[in-house]
Amino acid sequence: MKNNDTQKKYKIVFTDYYFEDIHKEIKILNKLGNVEIIDCNDFLSEEVGNEEKILTYLKKIKALDADALIVNHAIIGKKIISQIKNCKIIARYGVGVDNIDLKAACEAGIVISNVPDYCMEEVSDNAVAFILGCQKKIFQLNHMLKSNIQWNYEK
Repeated sequence: MKNNDTQKKYKIVFTDYYFEDIHKEIKILNKLGNVEIIDCNDFLSEEVGNEEKILTYLKKIKALDADALIVNHAIIGKKIISQIKNCKIIARYGVGVDNIDLKAACEAGIVISNVPDYCMEEVSDNAVAFILGCQKKIFQLNHMLKSNIQWNYEK
């Protein structure tokens, strides 16, 4: 077993997330050993749709040598992928991977992962709630009440 001085340091970049913090993720990733976690969320949260600004920021903080990117909504396109030469994986917090250029990642030998069952219960709960809300006319009656429109509960 290598000691910590000679063990490779893994650089893991979190581009964006919408939860309160990433303490759970950091705890799990620290089990890898020698890791450097870079949290860009506070700086990129308003820029996730702009690949050029993401790339500029990653250059500024010297994070283009990251071994892994963990993204939520950030656009990770060909411009970024062509410059993250050490990256081995891009992991997406979510079901789809439509914000990641799969072809460019594949050509660069980067593995793409996602969470295929992310928020399944939450989405199905909301769908049922909306169905019931429509059936009981909750939204229509709420609008009428807030608009001071005379309404008849029998309609």
